[in-house]
Amino acid sequence: MQTCSPIAIAALGLCLACAPSQRAFAAIVKLDFYGYGEGPTYPQAVENARNDAKFEAAKAGYYNCQDVTYTYRSSPLFPGYLAQITVMCEKDTNPPPPPPPPPQPPPTIYPPLRNGADHIVRWSLPAAAQARYVLEQRINGGGWRELYKGEATSWTQRAAAVATYDYRVSRIMNDATPWSQVVSIVVSSPPAVPAAPVAPTVVAPTHVVTWGASPGADMYQLDRVGADGVWNTVYLGPLTQWTAVETPPGTYLYRVTACLNTACSAPSADSLFQVAPDLSPVVNYLLNP
Repeated sequence: MQTCSPIAIAALGLCLACAPSQRAFAAIVKLDFYGYGEGPTYPQAVENARNDAKFEAAKAGYYNCQDVTYTYRSSPLFPGYLAQITVMCEKDTNPPPPPPPPPQPPPTIYPPLRNGADHIVRWSLPAAAQARYVLEQRINGGGWRELYKGEATSWTQRAAAVATYDYRVSRIMNDATPWSQVVSIVVSSPPAVPAAPVAPTVVAPTHVVTWGASPGADMYQLDRVGADGVWNTVYLGPLTQWTAVETPPGTYLYRVTACLNTACSAPSADSLFQVAPDLSPVVNYLLNP
């Protein structure tokens, strides 16, 4: 049987370092573990013994093992060697560090609001604390460019040309913060003015108002004015007809506006509708007294 000191082991290239005399410092605890191995050569037997010791150390929560000493001898049972090793391993008993603070949430950005040829982008944070922001814009899928940096929570795009506009906002802090979701607005040329609603001579209180389609339009706004002189929107949607129900007798004007991506044409010409009283109850009474 042969015994190797740490110096001899290092000379053979089989050991990393000698064991220090001080086995514990600060909150790092050190402990010896023993392993056994066999192999066709003594370096292989020593390596198997080392792995056995490290396995036992790992089960106890110890790592970063260093060789202390080992022995090896020829096996009496098979051609090869038997080895025994002592390793010193460490366990960190310091309490784990506190978890990092949660990442700051990005601002919430809202769909742009159209205001004539302009549109307004707004954003906010759930916390009421004052913050600084950076707003970026992308046009027609191009690159992002910075538009605004400061403490305000809104920005206005003036006289927006026909294009697709994307926006995102982030909070300016010492460390990187994520961008908000992307919101978009499509600025389109308004469609052509639609033809005026078809105006029958006289209609019943319940009647259908129809108008021609405007190429490219995705929305129509139908307005009506009666004896009070006040225009009211009675329909807003993609269809080219609308049914008035139980309209009081009188004279009404209808006009329609065509829109595309909320860019709207001028109103059509006015169409006059004369709503007659509903005589069906009287006729039914005369026919069925």
